[in-house]
Amino acid sequence: MHLRVVTKRRGDHIYRSAQIVERVYVDGKARNNIIKHLGPVKDEKDLEQYRKIFAIEKRRKDIEHADLRGLTILPARSFGMTYASRVLIHDLGLDPVFDILGDHSDILLLSVISRLTDLGSDLDLLRYLDGVYFTGIGQIKKDQVYSMLDDLIEKKDRIEQAIISALKPDMRRVYYDLTSTYFGGKEKNDLVLFGYSRDKKRGKKQINIGLMMADGIPIHHEVFPGNTVDPKTLRKIHGDLRKRFHTGRVIFIGDRAFGRKPSLQYLDKNEYITAVYRWDQPYRSILTNAEFNETDHLNDLGLYAREVDVKWNVKGLSRSEIKRSRNRRAIAVYSPDREREDIADIEEKVSIVKSIISSGRKGSDLNDALGKLRSYTKSNGTELNEERISDMKKLAGRFMIVSDTDLHIVDIVKGYKDLWKIERSFRTIKSFLEIRPVNHRKEERIEAHVFVCVLSLLMARLFEKAMSDEMTISRISSILEELQAIPLKIDEGTIIRSTESGRARSLLEKLKIPYPGKVIDTLTN
Repeated sequence: MHLRVVTKRRGDHIYRSAQIVERVYVDGKARNNIIKHLGPVKDEKDLEQYRKIFAIEKRRKDIEHADLRGLTILPARSFGMTYASRVLIHDLGLDPVFDILGDHSDILLLSVISRLTDLGSDLDLLRYLDGVYFTGIGQIKKDQVYSMLDDLIEKKDRIEQAIISALKPDMRRVYYDLTSTYFGGKEKNDLVLFGYSRDKKRGKKQINIGLMMADGIPIHHEVFPGNTVDPKTLRKIHGDLRKRFHTGRVIFIGDRAFGRKPSLQYLDKNEYITAVYRWDQPYRSILTNAEFNETDHLNDLGLYAREVDVKWNVKGLSRSEIKRSRNRRAIAVYSPDREREDIADIEEKVSIVKSIISSGRKGSDLNDALGKLRSYTKSNGTELNEERISDMKKLAGRFMIVSDTDLHIVDIVKGYKDLWKIERSFRTIKSFLEIRPVNHRKEERIEAHVFVCVLSLLMARLFEKAMSDEMTISRISSILEELQAIPLKIDEGTIIRSTESGRARSLLEKLKIPYPGKVIDTLTN
């Protein structure tokens, strides 16, 4: 192996470039095999730098088999997750998505990966970098992170469209959910406001986040002011879907928050699957009295389902709205497994309420102790509300789906059941990916922070889908963290060597990602 300088003439110009080559013999004939192109040679300074690189390359094989005890070893750094993420992104054709941010692309990629392994705010990325090895990235400053966030939100539409173009998800069924996340600071803008808190954090300002998923991955999201109610988010986000992604037939699937009159009025203009609150009338009575037989059993889903008649509340609707409401189909669903779980939960809570009542507490002390279980007692709070508890048990395992599609009952029920996956994704965003802490004051930075979290969710789902949903991202990340990069100091510079992990090797094989070589990088002094 030797360093070679190649000279080429193009017209009146002479160009010199450096290569590392190795002499090999093919069919008895000697020839130079190029191992690495080093770059142009403009002056002696370039040539000296290439000599250092060549010196390190000559030692690579020695280092691969060297006894580490004889070398200067620097602190190990995390490497597995950054390596696997880069390969997965490349294999799925997502490089152009990150390239949209130009000089900020590596900062965005690191921000996304860091949230899969290390919870914290956007600026905690700087701390995260101290313990991770990421080929080709230099020192990142706080201002660069802020610049990336500003650039990211400006290019949100392009990035979302690039993701759709690369992954081509099946968008015939789109799942939608709305969640909120609260703030602990004193933000003063038109986004962070008081509203209905799904976190049950009274007295906290919040933002609302609408997320659309298709084919198991997030495709679009919108950040709404904290006081926005569910129905008002529908027109905006559903209109975005059709206008920006040019979708054909789309079936909107949303949870029971969209099953009340204002939302249904809008949904009636589209194809949809949603549910209603089973305690609302007339649904409660219909579900309580519904009887199911073996012909109603959906074998693949383990549920019973049949269509039922519902007298819809059309008071105040126009003639056209009343006409559209006639297309609604109501499907009563019963799950024996869920019934057992619900009844066990009711009985456990009844036991807790009995204990509180018998403790002798009175007045506000009693009310505080009962908390959310107050509904299990009569108005005075000192005795059980047996009638309500009986109604709860009758409704156990039962719910009602509403749809205006012509799909078979099995497809409608399965579509709604699949919605639980997106609800799990929101739990992922708010726990594992930790939207909080936000630590931003500007509306645009808050929106950009949420976008980073959603892109992290995308990466999480891509890893999980690559594992056929047999392993959570938390577990995947934990195993890949066993693969580390060890910097080895030598006279000529630093060689980065990877550790060996049987579990990481096995996981990478399942992900169809090659295990990295023993020497993963070389750095000159």
